[in-house]
Amino acid sequence: MVLVGQLMEDVIRLPCTAHTLQLIMGKGLISAETLVVRVKRLMLFFTSLKQTEKLIKIQKKEWHLQTENLKENDHYLQIISDVPTRWNSSYLSWIRLLKIQNRIDIMASSLSVDSNP
Repeated sequence: MVLVGQLMEDVIRLPCTAHTLQLIMGKGLISAETLVVRVKRLMLFFTSLKQTEKLIKIQKKEWHLQTENLKENDHYLQIISDVPTRWNSSYLSWIRLLKIQNRIDIMASSLSVDSNP
């Protein structure tokens, strides 16, 4: 390994940007660990098939109220799973949660109504 370093002394080393970003994001989220754990629990809850179906059902109702000509192949937003080795998956999953926040609120209120006899 020392020989390689000697042979490459004129070569400028550029570290992997993606890996550096991953390390920065990992260290940066340590201070928000409580929030991260809560978001991961929320994502885990909504990745179950039953909850995903409920989320889609709420979106269908919302779309039906907004437009009469609803197409069968319309796409509905679902939770994006977080992958620990990809910093951008955390970012994308949090952005998706923000996009469907009002639908999650509707679902949460219906859960509390269902649980109160």
